[in-house]
Amino acid sequence: MIKNILKTTFRYLIKNKQYSLINILGLSAGLGVFIVMILFVSFDSYNKNYKRIYRVEQKLFKPSWTQFNSLVPIPLGPILETKYPEIQKTTRVIWRSVILAKDENNPIFEERCFYTEESFFDIFTVEFLQGNKEDALAKPFSLVLTDKLAKKYFPNQDPINKTILLNNKYNL
Repeated sequence: MIKNILKTTFRYLIKNKQYSLINILGLSAGLGVFIVMILFVSFDSYNKNYKRIYRVEQKLFKPSWTQFNSLVPIPLGPILETKYPEIQKTTRVIWRSVILAKDENNPIFEERCFYTEESFFDIFTVEFLQGNKEDALAKPFSLVLTDKLAKKYFPNQDPINKTILLNNKYNL
């Protein structure tokens, strides 16, 4: 079957030489540009110190597979900072889906919320439209909103010093 498909394809290429040449050259140019972009463009280059940022992962071994993930023990960050002087700062990030509400009547399910520490803004480059990164997560139950979420929960209002209810329990 594969022999017949290859034969038919080869005959078509020979019969339509110009069309085939244009398609093959276009595909080759596209793949070449894509490979060059992957080699020279870094996905995290928006961070000022992206060459100095590392992510700790764990490697899980099972008899039939090996898996890498970033789920490491919570105390690992501070231990690494004290044990290895070349590590200047660490931050821990946990991703969770949560329910946020401006008031108890209108809860909204948010899929991408991150719990982190105030050192996060010392490591990663984040532009603040209001407030500042030094005070952003200094107190417990403080919150940093993206511009999109601020407009969603507080349309035409200043979101600074406003509260949002997290999972119907905690005021942030």
